[in-house]
Amino acid sequence: PLLLESDWYLISIIPKNVVDAQTTHILTRSLALIVSILAGIALLAYFYLRHARRANERLRRQADYIGHLYNAVPEGIALLTVERPYRLLELNREGSRLLNAPANGPGGGSQVRSLEEILYLEDYKRTADLFREAISSGRKIPFESRMVRADGSLFWASGIAERVLDQDGK
Repeated sequence: PLLLESDWYLISIIPKNVVDAQTTHILTRSLALIVSILAGIALLAYFYLRHARRANERLRRQADYIGHLYNAVPEGIALLTVERPYRLLELNREGSRLLNAPANGPGGGSQVRSLEEILYLEDYKRTADLFREAISSGRKIPFESRMVRADGSLFWASGIAERVLDQDGK
């Protein structure tokens, strides 16, 4: 301790090699902490991406299977919009075959654009009313109607109209 005018001051003399050793130790531990935090974040990201990839793969396999079932059914299946003129969103392979409609691609589908094009004109109003009832009530409504193939020939078809939700809940 040194006495300077009115107050005492404490001067501590620490060798440079001691200060350097302690500073190096503090920096090394700080760096180890930062590296472990970054490694933990990288590990979490890896597990998250791995889980997401597996979930995507499962969903893709499930979608492929559902698509296979959709096209393997020996009946025609049509997905239509819920508003008039009831446009066809999708028609499975059997539906395309029954209507002699060309398919869009490997998943089936059809180039038929609306229900009006495939229903016999005299049956359209009655069948459209049944579809409207199925949409508004949410119940399954059986129907029977004459349908028109792409070549103009007619055939009788019976089926069930029901409202279903898409993947977005609409």
